[in-house]
Formats: sequence, structure tokens, C-alpha cells
Amino acid sequence: MIKLAGGLLVLYAFTNLGFLVGARYLRRTVELRQLQLALKTLQSEIGYTLTPLPEALDRVGRLTGGRVGQIFERAGLLLRDGRHRSVAEAWTGAIEEEKRDLALAARDLAILRELGNRFGGVDRKGHEKHLEQAMERLWQEELSSLQAEKEYVRLWRYLGLLGGLAVVFLLA
Repeated sequence: MIKLAGGLLVLYAFTNLGFLVGARYLRRTVELRQLQLALKTLQSEIGYTLTPLPEALDRVGRLTGGRVGQIFERAGLLLRDGRHRSVAEAWTGAIEEEKRDLALAARDLAILRELGNRFGGVDRKGHEKHLEQAMERLWQEELSSLQAEKEYVRLWRYLGLLGGLAVVFLLA
């Protein structure tokens, strides 16, 4: 009876691990979509309503919500607190503080960092152009993420289940 319970626990743990890894692929796609929408909203805030950047970042963060929204809210907070000399420093600082909670890949974060490096040194039209370029690149990453999702989500789920079964059989 104890062996059966132990085997079921091992099987559950491995299966759960496979589902968690697979879920990360799904979360990345969702977060990339949220980022594109957030950047589009930021573009509107800057271009049409002429909202100052710290306020625009806060508003976008609240509208976006979730983990992605926290990047924008944190950047707005860092800009207002005066410890960062530039928008790029505040933006990069926000990304670094929030990246562990995100499912974004390193190349996604690189796009965001590059966008931050272009903030502050240009006029409103320049910001709009850089935001448009970042959204386009994130869209390309979303397509890549959708492909990875198709290939790897089911694979990781099955690997978790089959790995759990293999361990149970080895221990039996």
C-alpha cells in the first residue's frame, strides 16, 4: 500500500513538472501579446494624449495588469523616485527587477532593453517610431512562440508523465 502511494506521488510530481514546463511556453505567448498591447497603449499615451512618461507608464501598467503591467508600473515608479538619471536606466531597472516572474525569453527581454535605451533621447515622434519597431519585433517573437508552443507543450506534458512512469517502474 505504501509503495502504491509512493508510486502515485512520484507519478503526480513528474506529471505536474511536465505540465509546469509546458505552461511556461503558453505564458510566454500570452505575455508577448500583453507587451504588444501595452506598448501600443503607451504609444497612444505619448503620441495623442501627451501624457508625461512616468504617468503614462503608470497608466499603462495599471491597464495591462499582471506580470507585464508590473514592468511599466515599476519603471514609472523608478522614474519618479529620482534615483535613476535617465529613462533608459529606470526602464532597464524595472525589467531586471521583474524578469524572474516573467516567462519571456532572453531575446524578448533584449528587445525591451533595446527599446529602453532609445527612450528619453528623442522627441515624441521618435518614441512612437521606436515603440512601433519594438512591437513589430515582439510580434515576430510571438509567431516564434506559437510555433514553440505547438512543438513543445504536448512534448513536455508527455515527458513528465512518461518520466514519472519510468521512475515508478524502476523503483518497483
